Amino acid sequence: MAEYTNTPYKTTKFPQLKDEYLISDGSNKMIFARDFPFDNLVKIKTMTTKTSDIFLISYLRSGTTMMQRILFTLKNGDANMFKDSNFEMDPLFPFLEYKSPTHNGFDSAENQMNSKYRLIKTHLPYWLAPSNMQGKKVFITRDVKDVFVSNYHFRRSFEKEADMLQIETYKEMFMSGSVVYGDWFEWHRKWLDVTDNQSLWVTYEDLITNFDETIRKIAMFINVDLTGSLLIDVKESINIDRMRESLKNSPVKGNFVRKGIIGDYANFLNEEEIKTLNEKTKNIVPELYKQV
Repeated sequence: MAEYTNTPYKTTKFPQLKDEYLISDGSNKMIFARDFPFDNLVKIKTMTTKTSDIFLISYLRSGTTMMQRILFTLKNGDANMFKDSNFEMDPLFPFLEYKSPTHNGFDSAENQMNSKYRLIKTHLPYWLAPSNMQGKKVFITRDVKDVFVSNYHFRRSFEKEADMLQIETYKEMFMSGSVVYGDWFEWHRKWLDVTDNQSLWVTYEDLITNFDETIRKIAMFINVDLTGSLLIDVKESINIDRMRESLKNSPVKGNFVRKGIIGDYANFLNEEEIKTLNEKTKNIVPELYKQV
């Protein structure tokens, strides 16, 4: 079993979610909340993976729901399941580290061990991911500035009062990595360092501005024959109104799927903050600098 420590996370500087804790392997540490149980994280590290697995890996709020629907539609051959507003994705495409009152992502992934293939979603950093991760890895990444804004609104949706978390406070939290899933730059740097021929990096911006070509690239990577009708189905699967409807019962107040646009950060960050985030991207993850 993985050797991790688990200690309560206490701070008076920032507002906290209920039951936040710190997990550490001695070299790395990260904040998690109660929906990400320590037991799951321990088991994930040593879980058995297969060459037929397809992992969707992303930092929180980077276009993951969109990519999840794309992969699911490509592998299933149509988007008819999304016409049902009560369709549940999690049992079929488990969120590996997450546990809701009715669903445990790790257990669902284990239950599918004998399936022809598994689709598995995770936001975990490299050091918490399965140590022997076989299969294909599809990464979706997004401009850090828009990720910041989306995470700010997402975090506020869990607070008891809408104005409990002010944006200036969240800027400090995000820039210092004092958030669930940690520092955006470190998260990406470590995953980029282990990129291999079983990895495909896709940007959210390419999905929005160059959709058809990007879908063809994804389909080729996961060995799917992309027909014209399937491409239409993929487009339909990520209809934003349908995505919002399907997630209406999530614990998030308001819309889980917010705006989904590029460049909303200009409404929340000043010129100096934009410059700082751009420079950090250029210096730490230059592979991603072209999108900022």
